[in-house]
Amino acid sequence: MSVLTAPEAGTGVQPPARPTGAGRVAGWLGSWRVSLRMARRDVRRHKGRSIVVLIMVGLPIAILSFVLTMYDSTTVHGAAALPYSLGNAQASLTGPDPHQTLQYADSDGVYATNNGTTDTPALPVPGWSASNQDAQSAAIGKLTHSTVVPVTIVGGRAAISPTVSRSVSVVVTDLSNSLGPKLTLDSGRWPRRGDEIAVTAMGVERGMPTTGSVTLTIDGSPRTVTVVGRATYYEGTGPTGEFVADSSFGTPALSIPTWYLLRDRPVSFAEQVSLNRYGFTVLSADVVRHPPTRAEEAALLPTHDNSFDNTNVANAAASITAGGIILLMLIALLVAPAFAVSASRQRRTLALVAAAGTTTPQLRRTVLAQAVVLGALAGVVGAVVGAVVGILATYAARLWIMPRFAPNTFMPTVAIPWLELLPVVAVAVVASLIAAMIPALRLGRLDIVGVMKGQNTSPRLNRVLPIVGILLAVIGGAIIFKGLTASNLSGAGTNGVALAAVAMISGALMLVPAVLVAVGRLSAPLPVALRLAARDNARQRQRATGAVAAILAAVAAFTMIVIPALSDTAQRRGQYTPMTIAGEGIVSSDFDMPGGPTTEAAERTIRRVDPHLEIVRRQIPAGAINPGGRTDFVLLSPPDCPPQMGMAPTDTPNGRCNVTIGLGGMSTNGQIAVLPAAEIMRRLHLPAGDAALLRSGAVVARTYGSSFATYDENGQRVSPPPVPKQLNLSVGTYLLSDTDGSASDIKTTSIVTVPVISVALTMGNEATFGQGNGALIAAEAVRTVKLPMTGASSDLLIRDPRGDISEKTQQRLEDAFSDDATVYVERGYQDPSGLMLAVIVGSFSLLVLIITLTSTALTMTERRADDATLAAVGGTRRTRRALSGSQAFVTGLVGTVLGLAVGFVPGIALAHSLTQDGYDTMDGNHIPGPIVAIPWPWLAALTIGVPLLAAAISAVAIRRAPQVTRRMT
Repeated sequence: MSVLTAPEAGTGVQPPARPTGAGRVAGWLGSWRVSLRMARRDVRRHKGRSIVVLIMVGLPIAILSFVLTMYDSTTVHGAAALPYSLGNAQASLTGPDPHQTLQYADSDGVYATNNGTTDTPALPVPGWSASNQDAQSAAIGKLTHSTVVPVTIVGGRAAISPTVSRSVSVVVTDLSNSLGPKLTLDSGRWPRRGDEIAVTAMGVERGMPTTGSVTLTIDGSPRTVTVVGRATYYEGTGPTGEFVADSSFGTPALSIPTWYLLRDRPVSFAEQVSLNRYGFTVLSADVVRHPPTRAEEAALLPTHDNSFDNTNVANAAASITAGGIILLMLIALLVAPAFAVSASRQRRTLALVAAAGTTTPQLRRTVLAQAVVLGALAGVVGAVVGAVVGILATYAARLWIMPRFAPNTFMPTVAIPWLELLPVVAVAVVASLIAAMIPALRLGRLDIVGVMKGQNTSPRLNRVLPIVGILLAVIGGAIIFKGLTASNLSGAGTNGVALAAVAMISGALMLVPAVLVAVGRLSAPLPVALRLAARDNARQRQRATGAVAAILAAVAAFTMIVIPALSDTAQRRGQYTPMTIAGEGIVSSDFDMPGGPTTEAAERTIRRVDPHLEIVRRQIPAGAINPGGRTDFVLLSPPDCPPQMGMAPTDTPNGRCNVTIGLGGMSTNGQIAVLPAAEIMRRLHLPAGDAALLRSGAVVARTYGSSFATYDENGQRVSPPPVPKQLNLSVGTYLLSDTDGSASDIKTTSIVTVPVISVALTMGNEATFGQGNGALIAAEAVRTVKLPMTGASSDLLIRDPRGDISEKTQQRLEDAFSDDATVYVERGYQDPSGLMLAVIVGSFSLLVLIITLTSTALTMTERRADDATLAAVGGTRRTRRALSGSQAFVTGLVGTVLGLAVGFVPGIALAHSLTQDGYDTMDGNHIPGPIVAIPWPWLAALTIGVPLLAAAISAVAIRRAPQVTRRMT
């Protein structure tokens, strides 16, 4: 109703004339100054309320600024990465490739990677020597008019004790030329001779000595070098290498360096394209900092599909706009409860002022001034403080948390993303103003008589608003579900989904008042305390709506995150293919390679750790490179499929070569593994009569592989061709094309026909066969079938006859092998997102708890008079605790249930989008999709557990009796 004003007394005295023009403007400005002064005084008087508002604004901003700052600090790319990728060099060159290379912009717009080679042979570099690195440096220097510094990463082993050695990388370069921040000396001095070396921080972490001597084995030759300093070398955007040595250290003949160009003149884009013609891949600092325009690129490079077009820019702008709207709504919802309770506390004061003669415009100015002052203060101070807290948290993470829990994460400095943080702060200020002004505007329509009588109830429920809310929620939800479940969602579709999410959340918020009224009407069967809390929320909808809406937004966001995350995990678990039998292990390494451990030494190490472990050697024939570039092949193929056809089975008519297994060729159904016959029998549970067949030369072949999995137009899998009862084991050599990888000039040295034992392979028994294996041959039959084993790769299968290999035993094996070998124990699918999910659940639970407790605390502060009346008529502290806890529980429960309902639609839609139909990469098994996994325990914990916890805390917080005073009503 309109504000009542006192009539002027009819004394005959004429009222003063109303000012016009400049006088009216001056009076308006003066009244605003008075209103703002009163508002500032009110903010100072109610410090607790102001601090709560600041926290509610600053909390999400602090989290968001921390995430943005951590992302920018750990994702070093583009121009920011140049000090670590190039140092003070103008460019780096890799190659040359035999053919001319092409370089287009990557996803960051940087022309840094080789996007492929052309069919045109590369231009010869004048003065190039195939074997002399000094001559190569001189040739590149003459070509580019630069001082060339070659950097070579040399692999080797370092003996850190008489019984333990570890693989290491040595950075070999000419230390007389400085590369700036790319290569720095931390302490000591630079190596000057071939028997001196500097250790890096990575080397120290891996146990390398910081002083004295160390024995290195490079290219099979041991040498003793002296550590003379500590250095840091960056390769790309991270520290690399355990040691740094001068060029006098020497490099193996086949090592390929990276060439760094030192000169005053930058390497332009035109010069980069020119160097591409010589087969070089170029990283130029000038091109990274000043990428070419479209016209410059089109003039020098062939036309290609450039994804960086105006459509993508427009889509990105629309996505940013939608994201800004969602952030605006989230912050406004978080701070709304504090502003709503603050406004409700002013009703009686404003009613008294209005009854004394204050006009409606004056009352509205007073209310709006308080909203502007508190909202602006909360927005500016809260957002700025939140951003500063997020940045300081990033510094703390870099100094204390990252070195301990993520030491390998490259974070050279804290990069503050000002361009992202400033809009976030601006959005927070606007959101705070909106959240403050909405309840303030309602105070301009005070029912003065009702307020003076103590009837502080909300106005009659708007009948149109719930209908509009339902329509918006349904339409928005339908658009979201249709958009996210589409198989080819375009950029415009993504933006439509984001805007539909805004519409759906807005519609849900419009339904909150109606839901509060419905809950109040349905609360009759509830206990007294819960019934009073439900009806109080229904009567004081203006106060309760803010808290319920804030909880709704938080729970909806949680649901939209956790459902697709759990669904994706469920699909990954279904697609998981074990490496070996559960509880057993694999020890793999470059066994019997120069400088590496021998298979016999690895077996001795395993027995020394645990003599009870059983060890089985598994071997895979290797395709060695012979003189003239010929490559060995071993192929199992049907009798009517000669090796010349089996090496390229996709080109054979009538599917004659669809069942080919082995090493070599365009495409085969896995490789051949050699195991003892007893191990094959044990793993595959074959009949006892097959043991003799295996020892006489029979092979075990799986019935089907993924390479030729076919499906009809309805998505149904076509029955695979059966494995013949006999296969030809062909051995020979071929030439491998260096352009398309095709096989040519196939020559066969032996063909042996072997019987076949077929095994139906599924995802369930893939582990028994061994991942990637298509056939098994008994070790006892290798000579019978003429299978060449020279240079075969080996790994060791281990099992504990007492049960599964324990984690303690696995750790002891890993410590014993260090990095000489990889120790893997099959323990089924391990969910990598468990910790992240726990963090998400904890964060959202804390957020909902804070919102609920804040709203309850402000509500109980407003109800002090009611509590005093209750105490005066005999209400005990237990009764007041029941009322406080019920208030928190009902508010929290209504908000969480609504948030769950709102978040389910986009959550399930996102799960559909992430878990579409897929195919197993090993055997072509169809994996049905989509998969929707609802995390009921987590949702129940947030929906019911958090309101119960908030109720318990609110109840315990009631300690002293209220101050009883005489009430006028």
